[in-house]
Amino acid sequence: MKSKKIQLYPYWMVVPAALFILVFYILPIGMGFVLSFTNWNIKYPTVEFVGLENYINIWKDPEFQKALLNTLYFTGIILVARNVFALLLALALTQNLKTANILRSVFYLPSVLSYVVVGVIFKALFQMNGLVNKFLGMILGKAVQIHVLKTLLFKNNKHYIGKL
Repeated sequence: MKSKKIQLYPYWMVVPAALFILVFYILPIGMGFVLSFTNWNIKYPTVEFVGLENYINIWKDPEFQKALLNTLYFTGIILVARNVFALLLALALTQNLKTANILRSVFYLPSVLSYVVVGVIFKALFQMNGLVNKFLGMILGKAVQIHVLKTLLFKNNKHYIGKL
């Protein structure tokens, strides 16, 4: 029976991403956790271990308690409101209502509209007297009239030239 040779190069491809995660995520979280048990201050670099004293003090702080209650309240309201709205929208889109087609159109309009806007902008840029031809004319010092869309993308105005 042949033994498989372990290929190491796939693991070397992961090393940069793993180092990035280690240096910018895991290490700061670990340092913050360790420093939370000390009285370290950026002004005074002496470090003393104080244990859970920082956590006990923060729970006694009325500003922290108010901030925690506001966060929980806001999270609860937003969580319930978003889920109720999503459920109602899903029901409205799947029911046989007279407004279902209008609701679907309004719902999908933002995702479709962005592609239309990009298409219009690129058509304006690459037309005969668009910005691309004017920019090339400024660089070359003479008028340039290249029909970029026709020349680069289509052959005989019927078939796509390039293969990806």
